[in-house]
Amino acid sequence: MYLDFKFGQANCEAFQTGEQLLVALANQDLGSALVESWDFPALQARQGNRFHWLEGQGFRIGACAVPVNPSNLQAQTQACYTELLAVCREQALYRIWNFVPQINEVPTGSIENYQVFCKGRSLAFEAQYGAGFDLKLPAASAVGTNGSHLLVVAVTGEGEALHLENPDQTPAYRYPATYGPRPPSFARATVCTKAGLPKLFISGTSSIRGSRSIGTSTTEQLSITLENLNKIEGAYLRQQATSVPYARRIRVYLRNPEDKAIVAEQLAQDYLKDRDEVFYLHADICRKELQIEIEVTLL
Repeated sequence: MYLDFKFGQANCEAFQTGEQLLVALANQDLGSALVESWDFPALQARQGNRFHWLEGQGFRIGACAVPVNPSNLQAQTQACYTELLAVCREQALYRIWNFVPQINEVPTGSIENYQVFCKGRSLAFEAQYGAGFDLKLPAASAVGTNGSHLLVVAVTGEGEALHLENPDQTPAYRYPATYGPRPPSFARATVCTKAGLPKLFISGTSSIRGSRSIGTSTTEQLSITLENLNKIEGAYLRQQATSVPYARRIRVYLRNPEDKAIVAEQLAQDYLKDRDEVFYLHADICRKELQIEIEVTLL
């Protein structure tokens, strides 16, 4: 069965069609691939309250898209995550994708939409797991999208999950209050041991050292982003102590579409390998000063 991300749609949606869980993204593709397809072992479809599920073989894939506005973003986020964590409470969390409408906007009398989203997500984790919920946090990303729907996509399973951090970056769940009333709820990467799933999910990664954004130009930010990605991937490879070849799936989010050419050139020169598959999407990043975010999956 397949989890397909379809780019360049009018709004974010999630629905099932036969053996396919289709996620429609209101984010423009900046390359030539209109669909990013993930192939999983045979699963069965099931409908939840907000989530569509594919499940079986000891893991689940889930996706939901709910309408939000400035007055209900926190509540809707918390409700989505409450359902996700309740359904998967006996499984490990491996990977979560989040697409937040107008992520950098600050509604009148409120805080930035991303900070509102982070608060709702954090409250759901705390309600499910208690004060030590940071031990459960998986790899994740949260970028902006157009339209009016919050989209959440998750991969969970029965196998053990090992969550990794980058020593050059403060764990996101320990960011100071400067970045919002509740810090972001994710780990820098998650190692997955479940057969049939990718080996390593690396979270959306940007040009951050400690908890501070670094670099002003896109090329500066890209260089530091790659250093962070290499740090995490290198730690995983040393831990595994294996030389088995692997492929990587890379998704590059760009605030400014015109940066695509220079980013693609620098990636080709400094980072990409022969078996890599790269997707470029137009998306606002969680901090206004950041121009680029990259996520990597080792298959």
